[in-house]
Amino acid sequence: MKNTPTIKVFIADDHFLLREALCGLVSAFEELEVIGQASNGIELLEKFSLGVVPDVVLLDVQMPLLDGIETAKKIKGAFPLVKVIALTMHQEEQKIIKMLRAGASAYLKKDSTPDELKVAILQVMRNHFHYTEMVSTAMMRNVLSDSRQIGFTQGGLHDRHVEFLKLASSELTYKEVADRMNVSARTIDGYRDDLFHKLNVRSRVGLVLFAIRNKLIDLDAA
Repeated sequence: MKNTPTIKVFIADDHFLLREALCGLVSAFEELEVIGQASNGIELLEKFSLGVVPDVVLLDVQMPLLDGIETAKKIKGAFPLVKVIALTMHQEEQKIIKMLRAGASAYLKKDSTPDELKVAILQVMRNHFHYTEMVSTAMMRNVLSDSRQIGFTQGGLHDRHVEFLKLASSELTYKEVADRMNVSARTIDGYRDDLFHKLNVRSRVGLVLFAIRNKLIDLDAA
């Protein structure tokens, strides 16, 4: 008999063999149970409307009819307690940002190990988020903290840093951010490097997570 409640998992991926493999893999984990699967976002939402609502969705980013980004937005809008883990073949920064803004709690490559997948599912259920090596340990502690991050109160972030953070959390390229702020690309590089140092992050994704945690961006408007 299991000592802990079973975590219900739904899998959405347009590749049949991969979807079936994921179902078998997840079902083999003692704490997890697959309760449904879909080949696209529309099929997923139809099953949700019939009452097949999981704790966690493993969601392919690139699917026909309704892709992972739009599907994630609809899931979080109608079923805010459902956690979303994005799955992809490519670790593209822009897609990661879009999925985070859409409400994803984790982002995994499809060549992740079974242990990495299991850890991600358990982490999003316990802590709401799971981070890969793209985000530093210090960033994880800050984002998962119940208190506001110290960056805004003690770290010396000025208005231009905050403006840059908001724009960098969008789909704009760094060049477009520079144009929007009416500064040079070199100045933008300076803002980015300053924030990497102040916030102890290593990537643009880390900056986006900081902005999300501190409510600098409106996810509902994403």
